[in-house]
Amino acid sequence: MSPRAGLSLLYSQFFVKLPIPIHSFSGQTIIVTGSNTGLGREAANHIVRLGVSKVILAVRKIRKGEDAKRYIEGQQAGQAL
Repeated sequence: MSPRAGLSLLYSQFFVKLPIPIHSFSGQTIIVTGSNTGLGREAANHIVRLGVSKVILAVRKIRKGEDAKRYIEGQQAGQAL
């Protein structure tokens, strides 16, 4: 890796902020891969808060997907899922 590429990587990791979606997702269907743990689950949780009509939790194991669904439903108290 060249020094310039290394500096570019460091800059992008520490100083570039990715936009967080804040617009409504009503009327849309969103598929979130890896949504049973970590960033995928939190992304699905955030998208549900933004009013998505349908979120599809793409997971490898159904049981873990059901656990993620229960987690998201628990976080969305008072909102219809």
